[in-house]
Amino acid sequence: MLPYTYTPQQIISMINTCASTGGNLLLNIGPMPDGTVPPEAVEPLHTVGAWLAANGEAVYGEKAIVGTTFRGCGVNMVSASPDHNEIYLWNRIWQPGGKLQLGGYKKAPKSVSFLATGEKIDFEMDGHRLILKNLPEEAPDKIAGITVIKLEFDGGDIYNYMSYYPHMRYGQNIAGDLVQ
Repeated sequence: MLPYTYTPQQIISMINTCASTGGNLLLNIGPMPDGTVPPEAVEPLHTVGAWLAANGEAVYGEKAIVGTTFRGCGVNMVSASPDHNEIYLWNRIWQPGGKLQLGGYKKAPKSVSFLATGEKIDFEMDGHRLILKNLPEEAPDKIAGITVIKLEFDGGDIYNYMSYYPHMRYGQNIAGDLVQ
């Protein structure tokens, strides 16, 4: 019998895919002969449960099918409210440096915050580029290392897929120089 091999991060990545495409997740954890869950599967599931308790808004309930996700620097736009007034960015690889630049936004959000804590994030708009500023040096999510950032908009047409700015850049400006 092979041991259970999913880490909490792998399970959350699968949840991420399901949230962006309207899917369901079946982990295929077979019970032991006595009906119990294999011991090696319990700890990852407890971690995912704690992460979902803090970030479930990005997963549960009716979500718009985003279709494609923007992969870059460990960040995906993977879930949104049905009217796209809330967009959730899932960050798997936290980069110290204080800024995260996201291209393609036609208008500024009314607020940006960390989903788990509600802590507001400073931001500014530069053309179609949304720049998140004064980010912490370490990943805010201490449960699984996957931080969800919530963007709230007033509605309307907010995103331009073929923007003149690249979709995501972490710690670089348009010229490619490091941001201090």
